Amino acid sequence: MNYFNLKKVIPVFLLSIICVNWARSDILDAKKYYEFSDYDNCLIELKKILKINKTSVDAYRLYQDVMLDQDHFPDLLKEFEEKVKKNPDDYLSNYLYGRLLAQDLYSDDLAERYLKKAIEINPKFPWSYMPLALIYLRKYNIAESINILEECIRKCGNFIPSYSTIVNHYEKLYGMAKAIQILEKYLTRNPSELELSLKLADFYCKKNEIKKAEMLLKKIKNIYKNDYRYHRIIYTWAICTNSNKIKKNYLNFTGIIIQIQC
Repeated sequence: MNYFNLKKVIPVFLLSIICVNWARSDILDAKKYYEFSDYDNCLIELKKILKINKTSVDAYRLYQDVMLDQDHFPDLLKEFEEKVKKNPDDYLSNYLYGRLLAQDLYSDDLAERYLKKAIEINPKFPWSYMPLALIYLRKYNIAESINILEECIRKCGNFIPSYSTIVNHYEKLYGMAKAIQILEKYLTRNPSELELSLKLADFYCKKNEIKKAEMLLKKIKNIYKNDYRYHRIIYTWAICTNSNKIKKNYLNFTGIIIQIQC
Protein backbone atom coordinates (compact mmCIF):
# COMPACT_ATOMS: atom_id res chain seq x y z
CA MET A 1 0.00 0.00 0.00
CA ASN A 2 1.50 3.34 -1.00
CA TYR A 3 1.49 6.51 1.08
CA PHE A 4 -1.46 8.12 -0.71
CA ASN A 5 -3.72 5.09 -0.23
CA LEU A 6 -2.65 4.91 3.40
CA LYS A 7 -3.75 8.53 3.90
CA LYS A 8 -7.24 7.51 2.77
CA VAL A 9 -7.40 4.39 4.93
CA ILE A 10 -6.16 5.84 8.24
CA PRO A 11 -8.97 8.41 8.72
CA VAL A 12 -11.60 5.72 8.00
CA PHE A 13 -9.92 3.34 10.45
CA LEU A 14 -9.71 6.02 13.14
CA LEU A 15 -13.32 7.01 12.55
CA SER A 16 -14.43 3.39 13.03
CA ILE A 17 -12.56 3.25 16.35
CA ILE A 18 -14.10 6.55 17.48
CA CYS A 19 -17.60 5.36 16.54
CA VAL A 20 -17.18 2.10 18.46
CA ASN A 21 -15.92 4.00 21.51
CA TRP A 22 -18.80 6.48 21.32
CA ALA A 23 -21.29 3.62 21.11
CA ARG A 24 -19.64 1.86 24.06
CA SER A 25 -19.70 5.05 26.12
CA ASP A 26 -23.33 5.78 25.27
CA ILE A 27 -24.53 2.28 26.21
CA LEU A 28 -23.16 2.83 29.71
CA ASP A 29 -25.04 6.12 29.89
CA ALA A 30 -28.18 4.43 28.60
CA LYS A 31 -27.87 1.62 31.17
CA LYS A 32 -27.39 4.15 33.92
CA TYR A 33 -30.56 6.01 32.88
CA TYR A 34 -32.44 2.70 32.76
CA GLU A 35 -31.15 1.70 36.20
CA PHE A 36 -32.82 4.82 37.63
CA SER A 37 -35.97 4.52 35.44
CA ASP A 38 -35.16 7.62 33.36
CA TYR A 39 -36.67 6.12 30.20
CA ASP A 40 -36.73 9.28 28.08
CA ASN A 41 -32.99 9.91 28.31
CA CYS A 42 -32.31 6.20 28.00
CA LEU A 43 -34.15 6.09 24.66
CA ILE A 44 -32.28 9.18 23.43
CA GLU A 45 -28.95 7.44 24.09
CA LEU A 46 -30.15 4.20 22.48
CA LYS A 47 -31.23 5.98 19.30
CA LYS A 48 -27.75 7.54 19.05
CA ILE A 49 -26.12 4.12 19.38
CA LEU A 50 -28.38 2.38 16.85
CA LYS A 51 -27.81 5.19 14.37
CA ILE A 52 -24.07 4.42 14.53
CA ASN A 53 -24.27 0.67 15.02
CA LYS A 54 -27.43 -1.04 13.71
CA THR A 55 -26.33 -4.43 15.09
CA SER A 56 -25.71 -3.43 18.72
CA VAL A 57 -27.13 -6.31 20.77
CA ASP A 58 -26.88 -4.36 24.04
CA ALA A 59 -28.78 -1.43 22.56
CA TYR A 60 -31.57 -3.56 21.08
CA ARG A 61 -31.99 -5.57 24.28
CA LEU A 62 -32.18 -2.44 26.39
CA TYR A 63 -34.56 -0.81 23.91
CA GLN A 64 -36.89 -3.79 24.21
CA ASP A 65 -36.68 -3.67 28.02
CA VAL A 66 -37.50 0.05 28.14
CA MET A 67 -40.50 -0.40 25.84
CA LEU A 68 -41.73 -3.46 27.75
CA ASP A 69 -41.50 -1.56 31.03
CA GLN A 70 -43.79 1.05 29.47
CA ASP A 71 -46.34 -1.54 28.29
CA HIS A 72 -45.62 -1.24 24.55
CA PHE A 73 -45.54 -5.00 23.93
CA PRO A 74 -47.93 -5.16 20.90
CA ASP A 75 -46.14 -2.36 19.03
CA LEU A 76 -42.76 -3.84 19.89
CA LEU A 77 -43.81 -7.29 18.69
CA LYS A 78 -44.97 -5.87 15.37
CA GLU A 79 -41.74 -3.89 14.96
CA PHE A 80 -39.49 -6.93 15.44
CA GLU A 81 -41.75 -9.23 13.44
CA GLU A 82 -41.06 -6.92 10.49
CA LYS A 83 -37.32 -7.08 11.20
CA VAL A 84 -37.27 -10.89 11.11
CA LYS A 85 -39.38 -10.93 7.92
CA LYS A 86 -36.80 -8.68 6.25
CA ASN A 87 -33.88 -10.77 7.56
CA PRO A 88 -35.15 -14.36 7.99
CA ASP A 89 -31.63 -15.84 8.05
CA ASP A 90 -30.15 -13.28 10.42
CA TYR A 91 -29.45 -14.71 13.88
CA LEU A 92 -29.90 -11.34 15.60
CA SER A 93 -33.35 -10.73 14.11
CA ASN A 94 -34.45 -14.27 15.03
CA TYR A 95 -33.13 -13.85 18.57
CA LEU A 96 -34.72 -10.43 19.15
CA TYR A 97 -38.12 -11.60 17.86
CA GLY A 98 -37.89 -14.89 19.79
CA ARG A 99 -36.91 -12.99 22.94
CA LEU A 100 -40.08 -10.90 22.67
CA LEU A 101 -42.30 -13.90 21.96
CA ALA A 102 -40.89 -15.57 25.07
CA GLN A 103 -42.49 -12.75 27.11
CA ASP A 104 -45.88 -14.20 26.18
CA LEU A 105 -46.75 -17.49 27.90
CA TYR A 106 -48.98 -18.48 24.98
CA SER A 107 -46.23 -18.05 22.37
CA ASP A 108 -43.65 -20.45 23.83
CA ASP A 109 -43.68 -22.84 20.86
CA LEU A 110 -43.25 -20.03 18.34
CA ALA A 111 -40.55 -18.37 20.46
CA GLU A 112 -38.71 -21.69 20.73
CA ARG A 113 -38.69 -22.03 16.94
CA TYR A 114 -37.09 -18.62 16.36
CA LEU A 115 -34.58 -19.00 19.19
CA LYS A 116 -33.47 -22.43 17.99
CA LYS A 117 -33.05 -20.98 14.50
CA ALA A 118 -30.88 -18.17 15.92
CA ILE A 119 -28.70 -20.77 17.67
CA GLU A 120 -28.49 -22.87 14.52
CA ILE A 121 -27.33 -19.84 12.49
CA ASN A 122 -24.83 -18.67 15.14
CA PRO A 123 -24.21 -21.15 18.01
CA LYS A 124 -21.56 -18.84 19.51
CA PHE A 125 -24.01 -16.01 20.17
CA PRO A 126 -24.79 -16.51 23.88
CA TRP A 127 -27.94 -14.46 24.34
CA SER A 128 -30.13 -16.78 22.25
CA TYR A 129 -29.81 -19.51 24.87
CA MET A 130 -31.24 -17.46 27.73
CA PRO A 131 -34.92 -17.08 26.72
CA LEU A 132 -34.86 -20.66 25.41
CA ALA A 133 -33.78 -21.85 28.87
CA LEU A 134 -36.60 -19.75 30.37
CA ILE A 135 -39.16 -21.48 28.14
CA TYR A 136 -38.07 -24.93 29.35
CA LEU A 137 -38.16 -23.69 32.94
CA ARG A 138 -41.77 -22.61 32.42
CA LYS A 139 -42.48 -26.11 31.13
CA TYR A 140 -41.14 -27.43 34.47
CA ASN A 141 -38.19 -29.04 32.71
CA ILE A 142 -35.37 -27.64 34.87
CA ALA A 143 -32.93 -30.35 33.76
CA GLU A 144 -33.29 -29.35 30.08
CA SER A 145 -33.05 -25.67 31.02
CA ILE A 146 -29.72 -26.39 32.76
CA ASN A 147 -28.54 -28.39 29.71
CA ILE A 148 -29.22 -25.39 27.45
CA LEU A 149 -27.34 -23.03 29.76
CA GLU A 150 -24.39 -25.43 30.05
CA GLU A 151 -24.33 -25.75 26.26
CA CYS A 152 -24.16 -21.94 26.11
CA ILE A 153 -21.13 -21.91 28.43
CA ARG A 154 -19.41 -24.71 26.46
CA LYS A 155 -19.88 -22.95 23.13
CA CYS A 156 -19.64 -19.29 24.19
CA GLY A 157 -17.28 -19.27 27.19
CA ASN A 158 -17.83 -17.70 30.61
CA PHE A 159 -21.21 -16.08 29.97
CA ILE A 160 -22.28 -14.57 33.30
CA PRO A 161 -26.08 -14.59 32.75
CA SER A 162 -25.90 -18.36 32.10
CA TYR A 163 -23.92 -18.93 35.30
CA SER A 164 -26.34 -16.76 37.26
CA THR A 165 -29.39 -18.66 35.97
CA ILE A 166 -27.75 -22.05 36.55
CA VAL A 167 -27.12 -21.02 40.16
CA ASN A 168 -30.81 -20.18 40.57
CA HIS A 169 -31.76 -23.59 39.13
CA TYR A 170 -29.37 -25.44 41.41
CA GLU A 171 -30.77 -23.59 44.40
CA LYS A 172 -34.27 -24.81 43.50
CA LEU A 173 -33.10 -28.37 42.87
CA TYR A 174 -30.49 -28.92 45.55
CA GLY A 175 -30.74 -26.03 48.00
CA MET A 176 -28.73 -22.94 48.88
CA ALA A 177 -25.58 -24.82 49.94
CA LYS A 178 -25.06 -26.20 46.42
CA ALA A 179 -25.67 -22.78 44.87
CA ILE A 180 -23.12 -21.18 47.24
CA GLN A 181 -20.58 -23.88 46.35
CA ILE A 182 -20.91 -23.11 42.62
CA LEU A 183 -20.60 -19.34 43.19
CA GLU A 184 -17.59 -19.65 45.49
CA LYS A 185 -15.82 -21.85 42.94
CA TYR A 186 -16.48 -19.40 40.11
CA LEU A 187 -15.51 -16.30 42.11
CA THR A 188 -12.21 -17.92 43.10
CA ARG A 189 -11.30 -17.69 39.41
CA ASN A 190 -13.06 -14.37 38.72
CA PRO A 191 -13.14 -12.42 42.03
CA SER A 192 -14.19 -9.08 40.52
CA GLU A 193 -17.40 -10.29 38.84
CA LEU A 194 -20.18 -8.09 40.20
CA GLU A 195 -23.45 -9.90 39.47
CA LEU A 196 -22.34 -13.21 40.95
CA SER A 197 -20.65 -11.47 43.91
CA LEU A 198 -23.93 -9.75 44.80
CA LYS A 199 -25.78 -13.03 44.45
CA LEU A 200 -23.31 -14.80 46.75
CA ALA A 201 -23.46 -11.94 49.29
CA ASP A 202 -27.25 -12.26 49.27
CA PHE A 203 -26.99 -16.00 49.96
CA TYR A 204 -24.58 -15.36 52.84
CA CYS A 205 -27.05 -12.86 54.31
CA LYS A 206 -29.90 -15.35 54.06
CA LYS A 207 -27.74 -17.83 55.98
CA ASN A 208 -26.96 -15.09 58.53
CA GLU A 209 -23.26 -15.23 57.65
CA ILE A 210 -22.99 -11.43 57.77
CA LYS A 211 -19.21 -11.22 58.13
CA LYS A 212 -18.69 -13.30 55.00
CA ALA A 213 -21.08 -11.04 53.11
CA GLU A 214 -19.31 -7.88 54.31
CA MET A 215 -15.87 -9.23 53.37
CA LEU A 216 -17.13 -10.04 49.88
CA LEU A 217 -18.79 -6.64 49.41
CA LYS A 218 -15.69 -4.80 50.64
CA LYS A 219 -13.64 -6.58 47.96
CA ILE A 220 -15.80 -5.33 45.11
CA LYS A 221 -16.74 -1.92 46.55
CA ASN A 222 -13.55 -0.15 45.43
CA ILE A 223 -13.53 -1.87 42.04
CA TYR A 224 -16.98 -0.53 41.16
CA LYS A 225 -16.93 2.86 42.89
CA ASN A 226 -17.09 4.68 39.52
CA ASP A 227 -19.56 2.25 37.95
CA TYR A 228 -23.25 3.03 37.39
CA ARG A 229 -24.13 -0.15 39.35
CA TYR A 230 -22.23 0.91 42.49
CA HIS A 231 -25.46 1.70 44.35
CA ARG A 232 -26.43 -1.98 44.15
CA ILE A 233 -23.41 -2.88 46.29
CA ILE A 234 -24.42 -0.31 48.91
CA TYR A 235 -28.02 -1.50 48.78
CA THR A 236 -27.08 -5.17 49.29
CA TRP A 237 -24.78 -4.17 52.14
CA ALA A 238 -27.46 -2.02 53.82
CA ILE A 239 -30.16 -4.68 53.63
CA CYS A 240 -27.79 -7.44 54.77
CA THR A 241 -26.31 -5.66 57.79
CA ASN A 242 -29.35 -3.49 58.63
CA SER A 243 -26.80 -0.73 59.31
CA ASN A 244 -28.20 2.78 59.54
CA LYS A 245 -24.83 4.19 58.49
CA ILE A 246 -24.82 2.17 55.26
CA LYS A 247 -28.45 3.07 54.65
CA LYS A 248 -27.58 6.78 54.93
CA ASN A 249 -24.72 6.26 52.45
CA TYR A 250 -27.23 4.72 50.05
CA LEU A 251 -29.59 7.66 50.54
CA ASN A 252 -26.77 10.16 49.88
CA PHE A 253 -25.75 8.31 46.72
CA THR A 254 -29.17 7.69 45.17
CA GLY A 255 -31.71 9.86 46.97
CA ILE A 256 -33.72 6.69 47.64
CA ILE A 257 -34.76 6.08 51.24
CA ILE A 258 -34.40 2.67 52.86
CA GLN A 259 -36.33 2.54 56.13
CA ILE A 260 -33.94 3.48 58.93
CA GLN A 261 -34.45 1.79 62.28
CA CYS A 262 -34.90 4.20 65.23
